[in-house]
Amino acid sequence: MEMPHDQGGRRQQEEQRLQGRRPPPQGRRPSPRGEPLPATSWVIRLLRISKDGKVETTEFDFVLSSKDKQTDPPLLSVWEETLTPPKQALAIVNTTGEVYGGYCRLSVEAVRQIRCVELPEHRLEVVWDPLEPMPPGGEGHAGVSGLERPTGVPKSAFKTLRVQLADMASRQLYRFS
Repeated sequence: MEMPHDQGGRRQQEEQRLQGRRPPPQGRRPSPRGEPLPATSWVIRLLRISKDGKVETTEFDFVLSSKDKQTDPPLLSVWEETLTPPKQALAIVNTTGEVYGGYCRLSVEAVRQIRCVELPEHRLEVVWDPLEPMPPGGEGHAGVSGLERPTGVPKSAFKTLRVQLADMASRQLYRFS
């Protein structure tokens, strides 16, 4: 017996939910690499657990890794949460040997509003950076641009940007169970 379209759609959504994937909101699809994410998006950043077992965040969680610096432009790795839920991002990253125990959520709109007095025209942006080859969930990979310090620019300016990201992240911290 064939199911009506609305029941089949609900069934597919339930199957995706059980697999740890929420269906993306209507119209939410990754764009080509480098295109900005919608302002209404939320991204996650995977975090390590502190020595005392807590999920915390500091400005050092927002320093570009050597792998992040290899992209052009350099991008801080994040994941659009409707396309790549936290546990799926963790599964993708765990294949690289990194160990993460938690994550934070960041509003794309709020990231774009971060400013530094020393560099009033400087902007952070959140752009698509789908993984290749594409593992399941890799389409939700994105990056925060604007965190690479150009030569001659004060280190303190970029520390200020990272501190603001850490402060924002500290309001939305979660631990993997």
